[in-house]
Amino acid sequence: MKKKRFQIFLCAILALLPLLSGCSSLRANYREVEQLRIVQSLGLDRTPGGVRVTLSAAADSGSAPLCFVGVGESISAAIDNARSRSVEEDLFTGHLRHILIGEEAARVGVGPLLSYICRSPDARMDMPVFILQGGTAQEAMSAAGDGEKGAAEALQASHSKLSALTGGHVFTAAEILRALERQDCALVCALRAGDASEEEPAEGEAAPRTEPGAGEAHGGGSLAPAGYAVLQGGKLVDYLDPDSATGADFLMNTVGIRELVLQDRYGAPVTVEINRGSTRLHPLFDADGALQGVEIYADVSASVLETETHDLSAVKNADFLTGRLEAAVSERINTVLNRSRTLEADFLGLAERIEQAAPLDYRRQEQPLGPLLPRLELSIAVHGELLHSHDVD
Repeated sequence: MKKKRFQIFLCAILALLPLLSGCSSLRANYREVEQLRIVQSLGLDRTPGGVRVTLSAAADSGSAPLCFVGVGESISAAIDNARSRSVEEDLFTGHLRHILIGEEAARVGVGPLLSYICRSPDARMDMPVFILQGGTAQEAMSAAGDGEKGAAEALQASHSKLSALTGGHVFTAAEILRALERQDCALVCALRAGDASEEEPAEGEAAPRTEPGAGEAHGGGSLAPAGYAVLQGGKLVDYLDPDSATGADFLMNTVGIRELVLQDRYGAPVTVEINRGSTRLHPLFDADGALQGVEIYADVSASVLETETHDLSAVKNADFLTGRLEAAVSERINTVLNRSRTLEADFLGLAERIEQAAPLDYRRQEQPLGPLLPRLELSIAVHGELLHSHDVD
């Protein structure tokens, strides 16, 4: 009986041996996961024979942020080239969060770049896309950060700031492609590279490390919102500065929270915070049914944050400040409309809003809205509301 039990026990051990041998493979797979470097941001630039990509990996487990640069005839080939330059870790690009396109690449055309986003298993159509004003994605991403944070964190910070300014709306690859298909023009959030930080690193702070062949390490630069880039025919043709971008946000009904400096009736500066804004469009058609003009009605609400004048609650000064607020919003809306007229490009998507207001009348038009803009009569009326959160009476 004991011999039989021993044989059963021996058979059970032999049956478990293949499973026990698998532990070594599990450990090996775990080590492979540990060696992955998660890439969160992708930079795209043009080269004479193709494209240059910059892959930014965020800081992880005490490791400094890194940028990996690769060149190839296509984006995929360039990414493979960048992967080959990572000698210590494997680059994982399945969690990309932002794409930054250099200015020169955008002027050549964003079509092939957006096409890659559509087809790549690593990119999502709802991924935010940015255009760098006045530089290359490689230079900006390699310089961004402070040694502990890099380009991935800088792009995320810019994304958060833009979300606050635009009420949570930041243009994605899908929205840009849709606008180009519908009206042959589109807006893209623009960023600019800031100066390197002049602050000295704290004593004992680790310097950013450079992976062999990985390109430049981060050097204390920043990426800041710079308004909008205007695409026409799939190419970068113009920029809207932050003031003009505010007018665009009103016309697109994407107004978030932003500060505005006005002057009171004594000439002293008053800082207000716009917390709500929107527009309504009323199209005008002539007797023949042709679009003749558009009436634009804007509403804006703001709160007073800071003032040097003591009698802020005085009725006269309050009315004056409200008028200044209305004039400032009207000026910004008018500026961006004039830019749209000059380019004959409906990058604000006004055609869609006019069609919603008068669907039958608009569908009778023989031309798209862009070429019609220079001859249209455009009027702007702004109604402002100023909240004095610091009134004393």
